[in-house]
Amino acid sequence: MGFFDFFKKDKKQNFSRNEIIIDLSEKSLLERKKKYNEDVENLWVGKNEIERIREDGYIIYKSKRVTPPEREQVGFYGLKWFSENGKFCVVYLSDFENIDYNLALIDTKTKTILYKKKLIRPKTCRLTNNGVVICNDWGDYNLSSNTIYCIDKFGSVILKKRHNSLVGEIFQLIENESKFKYNLNYSGKIFTIDIE
Repeated sequence: MGFFDFFKKDKKQNFSRNEIIIDLSEKSLLERKKKYNEDVENLWVGKNEIERIREDGYIIYKSKRVTPPEREQVGFYGLKWFSENGKFCVVYLSDFENIDYNLALIDTKTKTILYKKKLIRPKTCRLTNNGVVICNDWGDYNLSSNTIYCIDKFGSVILKKRHNSLVGEIFQLIENESKFKYNLNYSGKIFTIDIE
C-alpha cells in the first residue's frame, strides 16, 4: 500500500488522464487518523514475509515500505528489511531522489536511527542479527556495474567490492549468517563473503 492509497476513494479511467477523488469526510479523516496511530504504535515492528518459493528453492520475499510515521523519523520513503531476530531494520531507497540519505539502520528496540548513509542506488539490502548490512548498490545508469557493501551497526564500511557486472538473483545470508552469498548475472559466478 502506497502512502497516498488511503486517500483514494475512487479511481476513474479517462482517455487522457486518471482522476483521483480524495475523500475528506469526517469518517475518512478519522479512519486515516486511526491507521496513523496504529502505525505509530507499531513503529519499526515487523518481519520479512515470504511471497513464494520457486521450484529451484529460491525464496522471493514481499517488499515492505516504511509507514508514514517511520518515514517522518528516517527522512525518506523506502523499502525495509528486518534482521531475523527483529532487533534491527534497514531502510533503503534505490531511486535517484534528491535526498541527503538513502540508507539507514534502525535499532527496533529503542526505535532509534543508528546511522544514515548516502549510496548511489542501493537496490537490495540484507541484514544480520548483529546489525551488519549487506547492500547491493546498482550505481548510476551509465555503468553496468554493482558495488557490494558490508556496513557494521556503527556505520563503518567493512567491505566494498565493485563488480563490472550486475548482481543476479542470489543475494542471501547462509550458514547461520556467518556467510553471505551472491551471484553475477552474466557470468553466473558465485561469490561467498565470510562476515563473522
